[in-house]
Amino acid sequence: MLAYFALYRLLSEFSTPFVNIRWTLLTFKLKDSKMYVYNAIIGFSVFFLVRIVPIVPFWYMLWSVSFVPLWAEVHFVYKFICIAGSIPLDGLNVDWFYLIVNNLRKHVKQSQKKQNE
Repeated sequence: MLAYFALYRLLSEFSTPFVNIRWTLLTFKLKDSKMYVYNAIIGFSVFFLVRIVPIVPFWYMLWSVSFVPLWAEVHFVYKFICIAGSIPLDGLNVDWFYLIVNNLRKHVKQSQKKQNE
């Protein structure tokens, strides 16, 4: 069970390349490029799909497993690590998603403002 939960959480790393691409584009001062915009849109979508959407199913699965008799045999330390590690991870993912949404919204407003000028 714990290996499944760990692999389920590891899927969130699919969003990491887009963060690295963003950093690279910013380093080369390509913030106004189309590549930056495409990366932002795809990165936002992937982040949402692999980090935000899985939150509810993960907690539901964890709750469901807690009623399986085999779960009672899992040592408390492993249960604690699984639960205590997931709470801040989900909190950070939601916070980061909020920041991504605000940055994307700000970028769209700036683009619209430039088009109107």
